[in-house]
Amino acid sequence: MMINRGACATLDGGAGKTAIAFALALDFNFYLVSNDDSIIADVYEGAMITDTPAIADEVIYDFGGFADGGVIDIIKQCDVLIIPCINDKTSIRKANQTVEELSVYIDNIIVVATRVRNERDLAAIKEGMVHDVDVLPLRDTKMFKDCQEFGVGVYTLIKHDAKLRYAYRNAVVEYDDLVSRIIGKDEALALKNNIIGGK
Repeated sequence: MMINRGACATLDGGAGKTAIAFALALDFNFYLVSNDDSIIADVYEGAMITDTPAIADEVIYDFGGFADGGVIDIIKQCDVLIIPCINDKTSIRKANQTVEELSVYIDNIIVVATRVRNERDLAAIKEGMVHDVDVLPLRDTKMFKDCQEFGVGVYTLIKHDAKLRYAYRNAVVEYDDLVSRIIGKDEALALKNNIIGGK
């Protein structure tokens, strides 16, 4: 089922929150609203940076903190919350704090293990989570950086470039799994096929 609102949030800067939010917003053809300073509004006309985000439809939120006005009220009305985390003790601690603080407002939480270089990275993040939440991997890749560089989502990025499609083939599989977890397998396949074309 396609979502109406989603949020990427974490207390840990540099874990990949904005990159994930950007890619999802472009692939879902949603607005992107952030309370965190970044280049998103320079490369995506559907993006906005504001200190006072408001509730809207068909939007992915990129929250760098929860103390700002209205953020908790928005998270309460989101369909999914994505919390990125790297294999670092501080990042894992902050991911746990984020889950702890926000799980009282939203049930559907996904922790995304970012910059995963090997099975040990993923295992460390899974073992470090003290709450019962899904943990999905996203390998260490330039794919999300390229999305922001070109102002496109993952599926548009790989649509016309065979070299990128090959280079990012494993990262795309993991991204597919994330999209499937957010909107369901059938919806995710239909979305991807709609953008890059069915095979």
